[in-house]
Amino acid sequence: MRRLRASAPGLLVTAAFVGPGTVPTATLARATFGFALLWAVVFSTLATLILQEMSARLGVVTRMGLGEAMRDSFTHPVARTLALGLVVIAIVFGNAAFQAGNIAGAAIGLEAATGFARGYCATAVALAAAVLLYTGSYRRIECVLIALVVLMSLSFVATAVAAAPPLTELGSGLIPSFPRQSGLTILALIGTTVVPYNLFLH
Repeated sequence: MRRLRASAPGLLVTAAFVGPGTVPTATLARATFGFALLWAVVFSTLATLILQEMSARLGVVTRMGLGEAMRDSFTHPVARTLALGLVVIAIVFGNAAFQAGNIAGAAIGLEAATGFARGYCATAVALAAAVLLYTGSYRRIECVLIALVVLMSLSFVATAVAAAPPLTELGSGLIPSFPRQSGLTILALIGTTVVPYNLFLH
């Protein structure tokens, strides 16, 4: 139980990674290019691990978040203003776009599962999120997000087992290749994995 509590912040960051853009992008990449772009997922995952580890190490050593460290590192007014602008863009706009996508993605899922109109589903999801946040309980929010991460993880594993992808195709997908008209998809795979505002969240 103690180990689960210690890993809770990491699971919260995980919840911010697995968003509505990640799953559709990966699904579209698989449907369009097979496993040819698997290398991009591996590359972006490794890049994310390195960047998040650096962010966590910075926090452990300095006892500051990335935004605070940037504020203290830039002494020139212009540089400090630009750095703070970057933080605002990464956190405020990034989180707003991400949450809008979360609500839209959840609404689509609820619509498919219940048959209710998407607008009603989106309203229900938004109200549920608002009520959860209004409680002001970090522990409650933490428990809900961890439960969702565990549920998603089990769903991904079950889907992978049911799909039973050929190992030879998986192996060939680890070799970097650039199929025709795959550039935008590669950027999307990397962009939905290396999420800048998660460095501040971590």
